[in-house]
Amino acid sequence: MGVRPGRKSFWNSIVNKIEKRLAPWKKRFLSKGGRLVLINSVLASIPNYFLSIFKIPMGVAQKIGRIQRSFLWGDGKFKRKVHVVNWVEVCKSKDKGGLGIGRVVDKNKAMLAKWIWHFGREKEALWRRVIVVKYRIQESSLLWKWNFTTKDSFFVKAVNCMLKTESPSAKLVDEGFRVVVGKGDRANFWNEIKWDSKSLKDAFPRIYALAVKKCGTIREFGRLFKDVACIPSVIWTAQCVRLSLKPSITYFFIALGLQPCGEDAWTGGGVVWWYKHFGTNVSDSISVLMLNVKEFCVETKRVKKSLIKDCIPPLMGTFKFNVDGSARGSPGMASIGGVLRDSKGKVVCLFSLGVGITDSNSVEILAIKKAVELCQSSPLLRGRAISIVIDSKVAVSWINSEDFGSFSLSHVNSIYFTRSIMQEWDGIEVMFDSRCYNSFADNLAKLGSSSNGDIIHWN
Repeated sequence: MGVRPGRKSFWNSIVNKIEKRLAPWKKRFLSKGGRLVLINSVLASIPNYFLSIFKIPMGVAQKIGRIQRSFLWGDGKFKRKVHVVNWVEVCKSKDKGGLGIGRVVDKNKAMLAKWIWHFGREKEALWRRVIVVKYRIQESSLLWKWNFTTKDSFFVKAVNCMLKTESPSAKLVDEGFRVVVGKGDRANFWNEIKWDSKSLKDAFPRIYALAVKKCGTIREFGRLFKDVACIPSVIWTAQCVRLSLKPSITYFFIALGLQPCGEDAWTGGGVVWWYKHFGTNVSDSISVLMLNVKEFCVETKRVKKSLIKDCIPPLMGTFKFNVDGSARGSPGMASIGGVLRDSKGKVVCLFSLGVGITDSNSVEILAIKKAVELCQSSPLLRGRAISIVIDSKVAVSWINSEDFGSFSLSHVNSIYFTRSIMQEWDGIEVMFDSRCYNSFADNLAKLGSSSNGDIIHWN
């Protein structure tokens, strides 16, 4: 307690341990390769704790380096052997022609710089909260920077030495420091966002001098194109590669597609009217056009691996009716949907209907019943082989079982009707398939609860 880390006596225990591990008698039984391995293992284990929280004095670092050199080249107590290669070259990494022996000073700087990285990442860590309160740093700050005094702890002084403007280590840390913007609620706009290895404040001093708001996060500065009416059309033209721009600028505009001005081009009514404009003799209703577009423009969260797979068309001369049900609660507002395709994958019929309040099992049965009714009502489909596919094993087992089982009475009429049609119509069957192959029917079912009217469309 009370010992100053800046004094050489503070590091005597570390130096003594290194001398014992690299004792002169050991080098007589080791080749140069063995000595190299032992040197690296000693440096990697013994001084780690001290190097991570204190700045090592230059005299101590030189003494440790001298012990390493003597052990590697085989110096005796009274005889010094020739050092055939400069020690600076020996300490370089192997890919640069050295032996990969780490310098104590470099390791000390790297381990102190690690705390700068931890300060930006570990927002809830106790040590970070203590420093934020003690030194009155902004809670959302990602950078370890403040004006420290001589009364600060040795640990704080050691880390701040890495950020002195004139030091090479500060330049290295600054060039390697990057902020992941994310939602923009933590990164400081002027000080922590980089432009050509400089903060925006330093890269654009004249703009910073004219700015009214000189402090705040990215989110606090608002949206980039909030009040500029002509910007969306310019971005859209650039995204379509219709402007003669450099590739880097074009990529920048394409990235701006994440902004609402680019998002509007792909969602909402715009796509529907393009479909209507470029199609020939299109007589479908707007609701049907929306469904066709929705099949390809379903807005989803970013996932590591897509779980939606292409629908497998049925065999030649047969049809497949993918159906599904959706209930918002058990019971809750429910709706059903389905799409009928031929062997070429062409859509023959689709429907999206609300069915009132029911539970999740009942709505699946109602979806199957509706598909059977539609097939029965079409002269084109009578007597043809049709597979009704749904992603509910429970519903399939109830329809295909010989008795009514333990299901509730609300299902009985629908199940009885479906079974009677299947007995008369040998070509119709109800089968299970994974949800990933039933995505379009699932979207139609969800659409039924949100649309203003029921949709049944024959193509």
